[in-house]
Amino acid sequence: MADGNDRDEQRSAGVGLVTGLLVGTVFGLGLGMLLAPKSGSELRGQIREEAYSLRRRAVDRSRKAGERASEWAAHGRHLVDRGREAVSRGVEEARRSAGATTRERVTDTLEEVPPRSPEL
Repeated sequence: MADGNDRDEQRSAGVGLVTGLLVGTVFGLGLGMLLAPKSGSELRGQIREEAYSLRRRAVDRSRKAGERASEWAAHGRHLVDRGREAVSRGVEEARRSAGATTRERVTDTLEEVPPRSPEL
């Protein structure tokens, strides 16, 4: 169980790192564009292009993340199905084993009972 938590913590740390890098990049680009010596219309055009580019990348990454999540969900459903089948087989085997054991005990008990005498 600890391994799963460690992986979740590592994944969270990785997501935090990537998010921090993206936010830092956006702020850095914005500041760089605002401080660069350009005309207002040229600067607005560049900001518009960068915003469009960032939007496209965000949409693309969001789509890819959704696809990955769907793949993981399908994989998880497959594992649950396999587990369910294994448990069902185990239960069925236990029932067969318990039934056989019960039959053997009844048979052994009946064999131990002395035959009835005809006088009764």
